[in-house]
Amino acid sequence: KVVMGGAFTAPSGGMARLNVNGSLDVSFDPGVGADGSVYAVALQLDGKVIVGGRFSKVDGVSRSNLARLDSGGGLDRSFVSGSGANGTVYAALVQADGKILIAGDFTFAVGASRNRLARLNPDGSIDPTFVPAAVTGPSGVTEGIVRALAVQADGKVYIAGSFTNVAGVSRTRIARLNLDGSLDTGFDSGRGPNDTVFSMVVQPNGKVVIGGAFNTVNGFSRNGIARLNGDPSVTLAEMKLNPVQRVADGQVQVSFNSQPGASYLVEVSTDLRAWVSLGAPAALGPNIGVLTEPAAAGSGQRFYRVRRLSP
Repeated sequence: KVVMGGAFTAPSGGMARLNVNGSLDVSFDPGVGADGSVYAVALQLDGKVIVGGRFSKVDGVSRSNLARLDSGGGLDRSFVSGSGANGTVYAALVQADGKILIAGDFTFAVGASRNRLARLNPDGSIDPTFVPAAVTGPSGVTEGIVRALAVQADGKVYIAGSFTNVAGVSRTRIARLNLDGSLDTGFDSGRGPNDTVFSMVVQPNGKVVIGGAFNTVNGFSRNGIARLNGDPSVTLAEMKLNPVQRVADGQVQVSFNSQPGASYLVEVSTDLRAWVSLGAPAALGPNIGVLTEPAAAGSGQRFYRVRRLSP
């Protein structure tokens, strides 16, 4: 069955459940529902439903932008959401351990100062062990909105939206956080998407698919949907880049340790943020790959990296 949220008012305010054939599930009854829009829906293993959005009441009971429904759609009054969130909740996600992530444009959630992102315990209380890094936009916190959440297999959290900085570090509209909420500096999408990201999902292979209003990602043309690499699947030792050599006027050679049967891509950058592919390298012996860039010399500082594509 499918639980959905939105700005509709019938059969109930912003909440409904459909049967597998798309018909309305009349056994799911949230009463009058929310008095505003529901933007986030997350399902717990026990069938209860976390809802977030821009509302002040659920079924006539005061609930500020955050609530939980029981499996039948009724308001779960045991969910201790306190004062809720002081701004719109755009995304919600239930972790494997039952804890609940919420994100949006709030600065205060469930009695604690939380800038755009918070984690709750299963009973709805704030999780004090997760203190997220400050998320801001070009003009400060008022523009730093988080609109999408995703969690990878090791528990690290992806956030996406309209922000440009996380913990004072440039992160354009997508970032990854460590288990305690601090910025994971190992994930950097460079210039990132050029407009807001509204949705995101982590694939089983660790890659991240994003959707939104953008038409470029890190300088590459991507109209509304793109896929980013997550963690590398190989060790740094395996991917060791050997010294870059100038082999002739106007030619620079990049060689690196490789594995037989694997495919690689060599990329170049002038600023360590925007990367351009130079193409697939050739094999130079069973454990060495090499690529010669014919027009590199005299073009200013250049940085090289190698990415393993498969298997």
